Amino acid sequence: MRDAVFFPPSGQSVQSLIAQARKAQDLYYGSFLLSHLCRVSATKARESFEAR
Repeated sequence: MRDAVFFPPSGQSVQSLIAQARKAQDLYYGSFLLSHLCRVSATKARESFEAR
């Protein structure tokens, strides 16, 4: 098994997302978008790493 390093979005971007959310729906969709982007990034990184 090989090790990989993944850097999720910084805490600053998440904090600004929470501060800018005016409604619970904004917070939900913003959180969903961030988690989706992290998931896609991790999947692509894993596929790239395994291809080596």
